[in-house]
Amino acid sequence: MAGAALFAWKFADYLPITDGWMRVKGLYPTGLANFLFHEGGHLIFSVLGFQFLTVAAGSALQLALPLACAAHLYFSKSPVGALLCLMWTGQSLVDLSFYIADAKQQVLILITGTSGSEGSFHDWAYLLDCFGLRAYAVGLGRLAFFAGCWLGLWAPLEAGLRVWRDRRGAN
Repeated sequence: MAGAALFAWKFADYLPITDGWMRVKGLYPTGLANFLFHEGGHLIFSVLGFQFLTVAAGSALQLALPLACAAHLYFSKSPVGALLCLMWTGQSLVDLSFYIADAKQQVLILITGTSGSEGSFHDWAYLLDCFGLRAYAVGLGRLAFFAGCWLGLWAPLEAGLRVWRDRRGAN
């Protein structure tokens, strides 16, 4: 908890979004998968014709797929695999945290090659505006960052502990 809290506190060093964000984002090997699931969520749900659902589906699918993998592995009696998928979920939350926090200033360069302040559509600015929460973007981004760091630190430690206990018990 302390490590995740420290990371979340340092999160402010990356705001407004700077090149430091790219260094943090580059630490995660699941970044491309997260990106593809995010954009795929927009594409899949766009056929329903509801703008809110189409926009929200990007982030929702980015989080739902690793959670679905975790649930599948858990119920398949593979708790270590489930924990590693929870770590992936944490990485996905960290990835989203910068996007959430950027909703206020919109300086992050998006897939279009421009930022929200330059006219690109910013998912989280739209979503937070729907609920009147854009003023809280940085705080919500910090919360997502904290939760992601916590999962990203706890899950592999717990997985390692389980493997260690299993091996120790087998001897």
